Amino acid sequence: MVRAIGALLLIGGTAFWGLLGAARLNSHAGQLRGMVAALQVMQSEICTRLTPMEEVLRTVCWGTRGGVRCFFENVTAAFSRLEAETFSRIWTGAVENTPQLVLSRGEKQALIQLGQSLGRYDARQQREALAYAIGRFESFALRAETERREKARLNAFMGVAAGLFAVVILL
Repeated sequence: MVRAIGALLLIGGTAFWGLLGAARLNSHAGQLRGMVAALQVMQSEICTRLTPMEEVLRTVCWGTRGGVRCFFENVTAAFSRLEAETFSRIWTGAVENTPQLVLSRGEKQALIQLGQSLGRYDARQQREALAYAIGRFESFALRAETERREKARLNAFMGVAAGLFAVVILL
């Protein structure tokens, strides 16, 4: 009886581990899609309506969720220090200090590069920087979605298989 309960707990734990890996892939793809949407809103507000940056950030905060929202909330919260710090530094600090934002090193670097252009140039140049960043994040999202489709089931299966394998070895 104890062995059966132990076997079920082992299989359940490894299955959970596999499902957690699949959930991370889903979260990453979702955050990238959310970032694309947020950047598109920024592009529209900055380039079409010529909205001030502080209002743009509040609008983007309101329309996003999860790690992307936490990132923009951090930028908005730090915006009050704009006179003491550059916008680029505030943006970079938010990229580096938002643990809810689950991005790879290259994705973070693309976001930091965008922050170096925002608020410094005229609307046309900011439109180009945002269009470039949107293109990159669409590419990242497409790659993450492909990875999610390919690996999510594999992660879940491998978790269950690892548990079964361990149970067979231990019994």
